[in-house]
Amino acid sequence: MLRLMATEGLNPNIKEAGSGITSLHRAASAGQAEVLLWCIQTKAEIDGRTQLGRSALHYACECSRPRCVRLLLEQQADANLRTLSYLTPLHLACQANSLEAVSALLQDPKQVVDVDAEDTKRRSGEALSSNQQIHRVVRKYRAQLDERRKAQLVEQCLQRLFSFFDVNQDGMIHPEEWADSMTLLAEFFENHSDRSISNMFEEIDKDDSGYIDWPEFKASYAELLQVINVPFRELMDTLADVDRAILKEKLRLEREELEASKALRAQEEEVQQFGEEEEEEESPSANKAPAVTVSAAGKAAVAMKRFRAPVVSPKAKAMSLRRVALRRHSDHQVAETAEEALALFAASLETAPMPVPSESLQSNPNEVDDGKENVLPTMPELAFTGLSAMVNAEAEVSEKT
Repeated sequence: MLRLMATEGLNPNIKEAGSGITSLHRAASAGQAEVLLWCIQTKAEIDGRTQLGRSALHYACECSRPRCVRLLLEQQADANLRTLSYLTPLHLACQANSLEAVSALLQDPKQVVDVDAEDTKRRSGEALSSNQQIHRVVRKYRAQLDERRKAQLVEQCLQRLFSFFDVNQDGMIHPEEWADSMTLLAEFFENHSDRSISNMFEEIDKDDSGYIDWPEFKASYAELLQVINVPFRELMDTLADVDRAILKEKLRLEREELEASKALRAQEEEVQQFGEEEEEEESPSANKAPAVTVSAAGKAAVAMKRFRAPVVSPKAKAMSLRRVALRRHSDHQVAETAEEALALFAASLETAPMPVPSESLQSNPNEVDDGKENVLPTMPELAFTGLSAMVNAEAEVSEKT
């Protein structure tokens, strides 16, 4: 991570799939203040929550990282955020028996810590610690929690409530955001009026700008508390319920968005693959260029060499014809010279029987070849033509040699 800090364009708000953990959470847990500062400088979300509802301040307190705790508080990290099990950073610091982390939380001058906040098992942070020094620090802080600091704590809760309404986090509450958030908020309060909630937006929007900003929301908090009509402790617990409900809804929407993006990506890949297969089927086979490989080229070269007609010179052709003639007529004692062959042929004509009609010489296609070579043809024309060719070939060879 330290090596990547010098790289530009990195997004510290990228969450791990399934857990929602970011680089800010890991840096706070490991006590890497330099990495934590880099994440803050690159616009990391200070109060970003994991799937368990934990922020970076939760991890810093749980792992007893007082330097990271102070650094996060300086950047206005919410010290009263609760997890899905209603654990605050103070709960985790007390559970870890980290006096330094507890002192860093309670000494922050900008925020008031709700030391009486309870988890789902109705336990406060003080009850989770076995350190007597932590007990004394928490009790002293509770004794100093006067009405002024309670009012400040309520204001912090209202600030969190304002961020609930401000869905797009642009610092303004629009009418549609107000209606959706108030509908969810009304589910947690018995004493409410639908008419008063519907008319409250116009009453809070003093300048008729069409939206509610934080000063207008803060100025009208007394009216909001009057509509809610609950005591302080119940108000704090109820706001914690609202926080949890909105967090669960937000996490559910994030999971659905992640699953939808995965399904869309898989669908796009499937469509792309189907399109490629369809193009391959539509293209004619004649236009397909076969892939040229080394093995294919070698096979083609061997085939061309095997079936290619040899290129020979006229001298070689004549010598080949002579060898063929000698091989064919050796069994019949053919003379080696042309003159002897003509004499033998003339003597054979005198003693030869009557020629057989040409039709009888035609082979029967139904007969099976006995594998023996035929003797010289009995027709005089054929015999004379064959011997003449042999004489001419031999003459050509003698001339060229």
